[in-house]
Amino acid sequence: MNRREQVLNAALRLFRRYGFRKTTVDEIAAEAGVGKGSVYLEFPSKEDLFFALVEEHERAILAEVRLVADSRRKLPKRLTEVALVRPFRNFDELQQLPEAFEMLASLRGRLAERIRPYYVQCEQLVAELIREGCVSGCFRVANPAAAARVFYSAFEVAFVFTMQGMERATLEKTLRSLAGLLMTGLSGEGQ
Repeated sequence: MNRREQVLNAALRLFRRYGFRKTTVDEIAAEAGVGKGSVYLEFPSKEDLFFALVEEHERAILAEVRLVADSRRKLPKRLTEVALVRPFRNFDELQQLPEAFEMLASLRGRLAERIRPYYVQCEQLVAELIREGCVSGCFRVANPAAAARVFYSAFEVAFVFTMQGMERATLEKTLRSLAGLLMTGLSGEGQ
């Protein structure tokens, strides 16, 4: 494991244990087994360290979305499971780091430019699945890219549910129902 990974892993452990605000760079350095200067060589600020952790989270989401999209499951199942990756990973992370939502909101502008490319790649994978469904006759959509934007962004509502204290099982049931409604729209059955 390189120094950057050591620092990121240490920071994540401490942020989960004590929260972002209460964790100091000195504590992160000690937890990582490196000097404070080494932390600053990797990350100019504690905020940049948090950004790096969010980017790691986004890379993991994208990797899982790709894995599910490329699986051998039937198309509607793959599309549903792809859409659920982000909400469930975010939900699970927010359970371990409740302060993350507040941090994300306060850093929204600067953070958006860093995570947008991952989100867009996930959305493009959704568009590919919808196109595949149109070719196979499973879906009837005039503009798969536009449908993918609507479909994928609909699941962002999970953040609101998470902040309201919704249990994971209830969240899953709600999001699977949402997926079912959206699948009906994609198939043209609701027209």
